[in-house]
Amino acid sequence: MAMLFPQEGIEAIRALYKASPQDEPARKRDIQLVGEQMCFDLGNRWGNKKRTGTDDSFRSADSIAYLEPDNSVSVWDIQSSSGVILVSAGSPPTYPNLPPSEASFMPCIPVDHMGNGGGGTEPEPPDDSEIIAKLDEIIATQGIIIGILEQQQNVLNVHTAKLDEIITKLNEGSGSGKFTIKYPNYVGRVLGISNVVLTPIPQENP
Repeated sequence: MAMLFPQEGIEAIRALYKASPQDEPARKRDIQLVGEQMCFDLGNRWGNKKRTGTDDSFRSADSIAYLEPDNSVSVWDIQSSSGVILVSAGSPPTYPNLPPSEASFMPCIPVDHMGNGGGGTEPEPPDDSEIIAKLDEIIATQGIIIGILEQQQNVLNVHTAKLDEIITKLNEGSGSGKFTIKYPNYVGRVLGISNVVLTPIPQENP
């Protein structure tokens, strides 16, 4: 069963919806004010409506919307083309339980334009499940990156140890700083350099 229009909404319309029926920009401004006041008074399921697939500039100029528990949208047309207010307290929706393919609910920020003080209903907490899912995805990605960095660090440690070993052997060589290579001709990779040719140094007569 769809929501019925509340008395608080009637009072907000009387106080805030002042625009001429011919002034669409002013009607959009005023209907937003009404949505904000109803959000403040009654909770964040009250707001405005737009056509599905459009941006916020397509806000309906004369409709108040309620997001039903099943995520359908109930819509009240509050004014006729001649400026007659069409709703009263307890009015059923003009268009009850519209699916998301037919109408999009536009949330409003809660603003006390009428100076009513505390809202009549505590705003419902926002659905943060999508944010939590994104945070979990970021955390999982960080774990993968940390694992890759640790692997790279291990590889770097191995190469550093090999380089230290070579430097130690060079320091242990003759006073001239020469290091006698005691293996036959070699062609291949040395310290990551391709196509290196190593030729034994002939032994010199003492």
